[in-house]
Amino acid sequence: MEKKQQCGQDILRSLLSKRTSIDVSSYETPSVYLDMDQIVHKTLNSTILSIEF
Repeated sequence: MEKKQQCGQDILRSLLSKRTSIDVSSYETPSVYLDMDQIVHKTLNSTILSIEF
């Protein structure tokens, strides 16, 4: 189960890195980006949990 979750996180991370590389340039202040990043991670974590169970 851990391996499957790790695989899911790797896929999500690669998707995020592609997406956020575009988003970073659209945000002028780092604080806004960090807030968005936290929201995204919370959403992803709850999504991963709902998939696992």
